Amino acid sequence: MPREIDELRKKAEARLKEELLDIPSMSSDEAVKLFQELRTHQIELEMQNEELRRAQLELEEARDKYSDLYDFAPVGYLTISKEGLVVEANLTACTLLGVERNILLKKPFPRFIVKEDQDAYYLHRKYLLEENICRACELRLLGKDGLQFWAELETVVSPDMDESAQWRTAIIDITRRKSAEAKRDLLLKELESSNKRLTKKNRELEKFQKITMGREERILELKKNLKELEKPLKPI
Repeated sequence: MPREIDELRKKAEARLKEELLDIPSMSSDEAVKLFQELRTHQIELEMQNEELRRAQLELEEARDKYSDLYDFAPVGYLTISKEGLVVEANLTACTLLGVERNILLKKPFPRFIVKEDQDAYYLHRKYLLEENICRACELRLLGKDGLQFWAELETVVSPDMDESAQWRTAIIDITRRKSAEAKRDLLLKELESSNKRLTKKNRELEKFQKITMGREERILELKKNLKELEKPLKPI
């Protein structure tokens, strides 16, 4: 923007020099008219200059705002080349991976993926290329001091699918969700096991009740027979 302003100023000065050469041959009315035109042109240039500076400030403010939103977003953002190298990264991604930005840039992203989950990332990229739509996958990444954490990757490919095409990936920390899911699964297994034990106990109780009822019926029958025996015999 400053370069454009300087070029505009130089053109105006060059035009002014050309017109000033003819001033001696001008009449007073023509000189006054020229002065008014130059003054008007000067004011227009000043207004354009002011407008350009205002636009430049607005662009700088928008750039700074975008930079803040990008860097301090709650989600990590990476731009990855087709070769798998990190081209851009926001501060959240650097924090999640536990490295400084200058160290992260130009490094292979798979380096930060747990070895056992490398295949999941390979398939993630493979399907993304084949379908050319946003895809998500869950895998484990290596953070600060090599500590593992669960992450969900959401990736899109830049529209221009040429040699310079890049991958835009969002990194979402889902460690808490995975922990909650693991606890839920454990509780479900314990509940299922408890239900099985309860079902077994109920069957044993039903069996015992049947046995008990059978004994009670036999006892009642015996009592009835004893009463019959206790009756006095009728004389013949």
